[in-house]
Amino acid sequence: MDQSSAAAPPGAAHPAQPGGQEVCRRLLREGGSRCTEPRVRVLEAVRSHGGHLTATEIHARVAAGGRRIDLSTVYRTVERLVGLGLLHSLRGLGGELAFGMAGEPHHHALCTGCGAVAEFPVALLDDGLSAAAAHTGFRVETLVLSGRCPTCPATG
Repeated sequence: MDQSSAAAPPGAAHPAQPGGQEVCRRLLREGGSRCTEPRVRVLEAVRSHGGHLTATEIHARVAAGGRRIDLSTVYRTVERLVGLGLLHSLRGLGGELAFGMAGEPHHHALCTGCGAVAEFPVALLDDGLSAAAAHTGFRVETLVLSGRCPTCPATG
């Protein structure tokens, strides 16, 4: 789903980041979870990518790293990691969920042309969202802006 130029294509082998698994193990422990092999591998696949990946893309990245994992295990694992607050989910253009690291509070911009996703800090929209919340009565938890990314041609 995430098609940023800095990210490897889905399914491509990705270089192991120094200390990557150790970072994932620490995040799991801090989240109150056991450090099972699937949890570490799935979390590392998303963390090393730096963007958002679908369960199928996570599966391909883990497999490209030489590890066998069932797709059903990936689905169960991302569900657990979302529940632990280590990952968050985002519904893309085709309705498929993609997963990214949950860290600093942020919102998303989704390209309606290519499906690329960009994150931006919550603070950029604080004043406007506060006004919108006061006007609507909604408590804004997350926001997804849609439009065209810089690499997609404008429509209209």
